[in-house]
Amino acid sequence: NDADVFVSVHANAAQRHGAHGIETYYLGTGHTEEAKETAARENGELVKSVKDGQVQEILASLISTTKMNDSSRLASSIQDKLYQSMRKKYSGIKDLGVKEGPFFVLHDTNMASVLVEVGFVTNKKEEKRLKQSLYLDRLALSIAKGIAEFIEERDPMI
Repeated sequence: NDADVFVSVHANAAQRHGAHGIETYYLGTGHTEEAKETAARENGELVKSVKDGQVQEILASLISTTKMNDSSRLASSIQDKLYQSMRKKYSGIKDLGVKEGPFFVLHDTNMASVLVEVGFVTNKKEEKRLKQSLYLDRLALSIAKGIAEFIEERDPMI
């Protein structure tokens, strides 16, 4: 595996239609209820067969300190670039921050890995934006800039 980073990009959803914003997760035990709820939605059926204690035990054995630190820095870099870029062009962009979460999509990687939630499809304003090519292009460019900044800081010679 020659990849330097793993980035999974998602559109979020919430029962509360007013929920909006962008957030970036890295693998962790997800201490907040929101992180657990988002992970449960993203993980889907996989979580139903695993008990909470088992998830904690599995995650504890899979997470290395270096990977977690790298993932946290990657998440921060992407979140910062996303928020700064999107708020310049679009009103009402909310920075939901960087969080830990128990996402299965991130657990089996051996490099810095994050899950980026670029907006809520359950919010009419964000759903409309997420269907616009220019908006999606700006999201993608911002994520790419965050990745580039992370790699440059980690490996200045690249």
